Amino acid sequence: MKRLGLFLGAVALVALTAGVVACNGVLGISAAAVEGVEAGDGGAVEAGLTCDSYCQLITQNCVSPADVEYQNDPGLCRSMCNNLALDNGTISSAPQNTLGCRVYYAQLAGTSDPATNCRFAGPLGGGHCGTKVEACGNFCSLDVPYCKSIGAPTYMSQTDCTDRCQGLLGDAGGYEFDTDGGPTGVDLPEGTNTLNCRFYHLENGYPSPARGMVHCPHTLPVSAVCN
Repeated sequence: MKRLGLFLGAVALVALTAGVVACNGVLGISAAAVEGVEAGDGGAVEAGLTCDSYCQLITQNCVSPADVEYQNDPGLCRSMCNNLALDNGTISSAPQNTLGCRVYYAQLAGTSDPATNCRFAGPLGGGHCGTKVEACGNFCSLDVPYCKSIGAPTYMSQTDCTDRCQGLLGDAGGYEFDTDGGPTGVDLPEGTNTLNCRFYHLENGYPSPARGMVHCPHTLPVSAVCN
């Protein structure tokens, strides 16, 4: 009787397996395809598209005074990167305001032309990884909530900030956006009426409230040092 039960169980298992294969055949799904769905990555993010990987690259490959971004501070880079809310995109040279574009140029800076590639890899994108409009958005998405949170508000809202940055409020074209670099670090020339100078001071005040109280006012439309 036990042997008969085992035999019937085996027959049932074979029939079930045949049924699954038959159904898959009707649906046009191969066994490999089913396995791929079960073992697939579910649309996982491309390897290296993280703020940790990006910040490691840019602080490793952009080290000379003319190439430095994020003050060559991995902690500052991670803090800003995590709050920039950039789309991941893909790691490529495509001119987009994405983390992937920045990772691509941070990698490239390790082997060629860091003066240019570090600028593209920086938070403002150097005019390649994003437009001026998008660079304004990057700046304002960090500056407005941070400076408000420490009691040194700079703009009425992020919209007010981006409008002033872009020159939409009659501010003579808004802030200049220097994509050629500067003497105190790529994209961060001091003492000029630029978006770059304002971002430089935002970096100096981020994320320390004590430093922020000093530097947030320098990011205002009328700035004592960015003029």
